[in-house]
Amino acid sequence: MVTRRCVVNCLDNALHDFLFALGEANDFDKGITLVFDGKNLAEISDGLHGEAFTDEGWIARFSEFPETSEP
Repeated sequence: MVTRRCVVNCLDNALHDFLFALGEANDFDKGITLVFDGKNLAEISDGLHGEAFTDEGWIARFSEFPETSEP
């Protein structure tokens, strides 16, 4: 259980930091743009790094084993 939490937290933090870096690279014209269906995702998002963790985000919508608040 502790190992699972550690791995999940590490992956969540890595995903958060990666998406934050993509957003920053887009904002400061560093040559990286995330485009899907012809739309710049960084421009239509409040912050890519937080999208996965909202109630309507990727984790809530697609995770087969979402984290719970149980100890």
